[in-house]
Amino acid sequence: MAATKVQKFISKRPFRPFRLVLDSGEQISVHKPQKALLSGPSIAVVGISRARANGIGVEKLRIVRLERIERIEAIDGNQN
Repeated sequence: MAATKVQKFISKRPFRPFRLVLDSGEQISVHKPQKALLSGPSIAVVGISRARANGIGVEKLRIVRLERIERIEAIDGNQN
């Protein structure tokens, strides 16, 4: 997937939660814009949050090669 398409979802205002669907079928949800960023033309870094009441904290980081992203879609299911 093109880095520009991922960046469009990250920087959209107002922000809308989205999910990355990988070639393995795995889905990674992004609920806050601070939880995702691009690092160069081929890598997306996604912070996977802990289940905390205040929503603060990152349990782990996922590094995903852009070529593994099959599609990106709004959490409500609308694909863009």
